[in-house]
Amino acid sequence: MPLLSFDRAAIDRSGFATLADFITSLPQNVKSGNNSPDGVLSGAQFGLDNIENSTAANLRGLGSSSTLTLLNGHRVAPSAFGSGVDLSMIPLEAVERVDVLTDGSSAVYGSDAVGGVINVILRKDFNGQSITARLDTLARGGGELKQFSQTVGRTWDAGGALAVFQFDDANAIRADQRSFTENLPQPTDIYPSSKRYSGVLSAHQSIAPSLEVFGDALLEHDAGQRNYTSGFVKPHAQLITNHTDSTSADLGARWQPFGDWHLEGNGLYSQVESHVTESFTPPLKGYTTARPICAPLQPLRKATSSWTAPSGQPAVRA
Repeated sequence: MPLLSFDRAAIDRSGFATLADFITSLPQNVKSGNNSPDGVLSGAQFGLDNIENSTAANLRGLGSSSTLTLLNGHRVAPSAFGSGVDLSMIPLEAVERVDVLTDGSSAVYGSDAVGGVINVILRKDFNGQSITARLDTLARGGGELKQFSQTVGRTWDAGGALAVFQFDDANAIRADQRSFTENLPQPTDIYPSSKRYSGVLSAHQSIAPSLEVFGDALLEHDAGQRNYTSGFVKPHAQLITNHTDSTSADLGARWQPFGDWHLEGNGLYSQVESHVTESFTPPLKGYTTARPICAPLQPLRKATSSWTAPSGQPAVRA
């Protein structure tokens, strides 16, 4: 099978600030569909098909639900409203390598791997600490990104541990800041604003010459908002606000009795929970302002996606 592998040096040379930006830049990935945060003008409901502002991989253009994204070889819960794993929740400083399987692998992984597989490998033997700060600006205004990350790693004879914290603060891009959208009703954002806190902890320890235990944990909180103006006869300013919390933990053991043969088992818990509110100015009849998104005169609804399943086994999405 065709396999592309990008090591830490290649990731650093790319100059991208986030894992999402790096993956979406690959020619094998198609930047479209319901899991692209800049898709405000595409799709139904004025782009509300991605109200979480998530960015998922879309290999071969078959849709984010057909690309399987793994972290250290195990599954991660997808977005609550979307259909793919949000790449933005994994700090780029924690990544050692990205493997991209560009051919369909549904026979091995299931139907969510029809387009291919992306496996994000975390740093394993990083010894030391690093602090990075970054400021990205755009010549035509808007979209300013402020980023800070702290990485601490330690290795010893029989194992190692890594901890990474990253903070991202991105400003919105308003429609009047771009010539191709300046005639849209104001206020309208063509790219959302967001503040994201994410952390990764990874460790491994050999307890015998042929037996190793390992684990990793991922925590992320994202708060974002986007302005719209809906309706051209009687415009209503809309403010979409989202809060997303992601949690993932994996613990396992690997036994290698002889040669290249090994037996591995692990348990995984992964959950993504999102809460989205919608406010109108002036108030819109039939809608409740600043409450979870609802349809006119219908009960309020909330979207939550979670699973608890062993690695490599089918997971149930609720």
